[in-house]
Amino acid sequence: MAELMSMLKTSEIIDRLVDIDRDKKQITDTEKVYKAELQKRGLRYIEDKNLKQKIFMGTDGNRAEFTQTQKLEIINWFAFKEVIGDLAEEKVQRTVSYDYKWDSRFEEVVKAIFTEDYNSEVSLTELLKDCFKADSGQIALLEKKLKGDYKKDREQLIAVLKLPTGEDLDVEIDYIHKIINWSKIKMFIPDNTEKIIEAVKKCIIVTQTPKLAIKYSDANE
Repeated sequence: MAELMSMLKTSEIIDRLVDIDRDKKQITDTEKVYKAELQKRGLRYIEDKNLKQKIFMGTDGNRAEFTQTQKLEIINWFAFKEVIGDLAEEKVQRTVSYDYKWDSRFEEVVKAIFTEDYNSEVSLTELLKDCFKADSGQIALLEKKLKGDYKKDREQLIAVLKLPTGEDLDVEIDYIHKIINWSKIKMFIPDNTEKIIEAVKKCIIVTQTPKLAIKYSDANE
């Protein structure tokens, strides 16, 4: 390669670099168009289905993972602290600039409270029985394995319940996510939960942003 480069005229090197730069710009612009279209479809899908995440499949294991990223902000720290009590000081670190560094697990709980991303009416056992006709052994195993993570929970359901790999589980996984979120809320706030939930909503705000991640199949990586 070095020998070939030494044979090129300076003008040829410049022209080739210009071509490369032009090709890179064209590829970048094309990538933006494709991603914008995929994000639009992903957002439309999860809004229509009232879901949080969706994996779109390509061929040979290629996939696009679409999610709504969330940013949690406190608009009234003192009211929040009064409602939550000692948990506020224990789980949230205030910086000098009045930014807040959250304990990650507690942050997810507060996000779930604000966005009403929880379900207190159905237990995980009931859902597994009603939706999948799971037996007691499968339920006991899944209650340990399911964590509220879309991708991992999907893998666990398919493995334990012996479902087809292409099974549409989006709605069921979203219910599981909500049920597990409720269990996390109860873990942090065991008493007067509903009353506290309404008070917490007045102290914070959560903004959501679509996020798209393109994943290659193992064969292409």
